[in-house]
Amino acid sequence: MNKEERRYGKFTIPAVMLRLSHESVQRIYKEVIPTRVEFMYDADAFMVIGISELFDTLKEGEQIPEYEIRVDTFKNKKAELKITKVE
Repeated sequence: MNKEERRYGKFTIPAVMLRLSHESVQRIYKEVIPTRVEFMYDADAFMVIGISELFDTLKEGEQIPEYEIRVDTFKNKKAELKITKVE
């Protein structure tokens, strides 16, 4: 990813995931550089905005899209990320 690319995304991490499976959260942060993390009390989740090569490139003025990130820890004992853009 070069400096000119704008690959921002927004997603949530349920607080229970942090309490029960911190390995999954670590796997997410291997791929995403967080630029903002905010705890949303009403949803009991962390709202994260970050930069990653896994996110689509944004044009100037485009809003940051929301993604759903799933961590599958059962395949070959390796944690795999599945990232889907929420339309």
